Amino acid sequence: MTLDEYLRGSPVTAAAFADRIGKSSASVTRIRRGEQKLSLELAQRIVAATGGKVTLEDLAMAQAA
Repeated sequence: MTLDEYLRGSPVTAAAFADRIGKSSASVTRIRRGEQKLSLELAQRIVAATGGKVTLEDLAMAQAA
């Protein structure tokens, strides 16, 4: 599942999600669009914040696309 799919299907707003991972809303938007490269640390925070619904593999595939 991509981060965009997760957020579209979640009651969590992008702003609230950004707070959870310690990033700005603009950063979350760039991540959703695949416009921002992710560090391993940030990717792990995303996985944790989604309860594992978005995996490291999902994030890696999105970055490669």
